[in-house]
Amino acid sequence: MDKQPQDNTKALTLEAIRKVKMDIPMYTGVSLTGKQFVTGKMTVLRRSLQDIYEHMVKDDRITRWLQSFNIQKLSIMKYRGWAPNRPYPLGHPKYDPSHPFKTKHQSDTEYFLYYTIKIEKRDYWANVKMHKHFGEVLYTIIAEKPEDLTKGHKKSDIENVYSSAYGRRD
Repeated sequence: MDKQPQDNTKALTLEAIRKVKMDIPMYTGVSLTGKQFVTGKMTVLRRSLQDIYEHMVKDDRITRWLQSFNIQKLSIMKYRGWAPNRPYPLGHPKYDPSHPFKTKHQSDTEYFLYYTIKIEKRDYWANVKMHKHFGEVLYTIIAEKPEDLTKGHKKSDIENVYSSAYGRRD
């Protein structure tokens, strides 16, 4: 009996995602513009909603949020910082000892931006790819603050060496 409501929630969420994706152009996504975004524009791709769901499938707040998804809700996000494109950790199935710095997103992402968004009275972290071709692209939403979050804006690699050397990380 306990599984049926969860299965129903999953089905409702996946159906809601399918419907929203129909309104998102296949290759270009939908973009929001505003001063709250680092580049002035953030794009939501069809894949963005699926990635959010897959990363947070067990979080009831996120599944309910996805069921009533409205792209305009993303306009209230607040920028909090950035983090590097992380390599696979030791022990990960895709970790390659001959390429220890290989990252999951190295083909499309230079680094990640992080925004907070309130969902059902709880702060979540929107993980936004700084995509090499599209600019800011919503990737997923996570529950916890990233450990390697750097406050401020990403500068050139040499500038960030100096700014992070003085404790600019939270």
